[in-house]
Amino acid sequence: MPIEPPTGSRFVESEPIIENGQETWGLWKTPTFMQNLKDEDYIRYSVTNQMAGRPDKISDDIYGTTIYDWTLLAVNHVSDPLDWPKTGEVILAIRRELLTANI
Repeated sequence: MPIEPPTGSRFVESEPIIENGQETWGLWKTPTFMQNLKDEDYIRYSVTNQMAGRPDKISDDIYGTTIYDWTLLAVNHVSDPLDWPKTGEVILAIRRELLTANI
């Protein structure tokens, strides 16, 4: 039985692979709609002390759920999420209506 990504999963456009006889997710692929975003497709979010280092809390603040925290990492090109983002930093977030319409 093929596996399906849960709603909001970052693996929504990734092909499953077989590893040790089990079907699982392979390499993550950037969702198509995220590949050509324009400036107007983003909001800017100023990181407060309470939100520093917590992309999950920022996701909840913007989108009403923590499941989209991975989008913040992707659009801000974060390769090391430890201690990201910092207080006072202004980060990009995909507009809520665009994100929820495409995932």
